[in-house]
Amino acid sequence: MTPYRQVAAALAAALTLAIAVPAGAKPLSRMLSDTGLTPADIATMTAAADALPAPGPVTGARRDWTNAESGSRGNVQVIGVQGACVTLRHQFRAGTVTRTGQVETQRCRDAQGAWVAQ
Repeated sequence: MTPYRQVAAALAAALTLAIAVPAGAKPLSRMLSDTGLTPADIATMTAAADALPAPGPVTGARRDWTNAESGSRGNVQVIGVQGACVTLRHQFRAGTVTRTGQVETQRCRDAQGAWVAQ
């Protein structure tokens, strides 16, 4: 097993047990690669997250998402705002597995005002 696969497998185990994992600078798709979520699920989750901070983040704001094709569903919620940064909690249930997962990510505004994963 490659080092990437070992790390991905360990992360997937933590996610499927609903343990929050700080995102660091990894893309959400890479963090969720072995969770049972499809690329379309991750794209839908990302679109929900993209809609939350604009125009200004509000703690507690939440967007639900679902993918009828895969049966996956979840939500993204703003759990913290500090300065130009926002912390998001992604909760999900992949259609192909019975366990749920959760991951937290952080985005900050760059000099041009765009939200960038940290």
